[in-house]
Amino acid sequence: MRGAGTLEETLEARPTSRASTGGRPRSPAVDRALIAATLAILAEEGYARLSMAGVAKRAGVSGTTLYRRWPSKEDLVGAALASLAPSLSCPDTGTLAGDLTALLTDMGGALRSDSGALLVGVISETLRNPDLGRLARDRLCAPGTSLMATIMARAAARGEIPPQDADLARNLVAGAALHRHLIDGRPPTPAFIADLVPMIVAALRVPSAD
Repeated sequence: MRGAGTLEETLEARPTSRASTGGRPRSPAVDRALIAATLAILAEEGYARLSMAGVAKRAGVSGTTLYRRWPSKEDLVGAALASLAPSLSCPDTGTLAGDLTALLTDMGGALRSDSGALLVGVISETLRNPDLGRLARDRLCAPGTSLMATIMARAAARGEIPPQDADLARNLVAGAALHRHLIDGRPPTPAFIADLVPMIVAALRVPSAD
């Protein structure tokens, strides 16, 4: 049986790209192993007990290999969280209702996936650890706010709604889907989305207080 060092050398020797500096090629397989190890330890032990050494050992690579990629625990966990961010589309359907339906459908699919199960664990852990919560907001929430800003701007330009705060709108939309999944124990279904979207559109038609 190969040892961890031999496995690492084998993976590092099979890159898809080489750094512009001409150093040893970086292996995507090693990257994936380290991200998977990080997410597993986060789910099992929490952010406070996660260590760089523990991640390297679990992934079967050296500490040097890990630090070459991510120089700190925060960088590593940030990358792991980014890997969980749902791949959400932003199609221009021509209506706010259509855009929200497409977005919520993507969210429902993401929550039903393996990554969605890990995401639930991470969200629970953020309630206990403010540092992890900050990382989650930076790596998971920011992309959603940007996407929602695009949807809100298009809807306002069409005259469907007044200008709205994109972050507040994201909380309105994502909050409903996550509550359904985390509290009710059911991911958003097409029927749920069909009932929810008209309520969200009606709320967004109300001018903001400021």
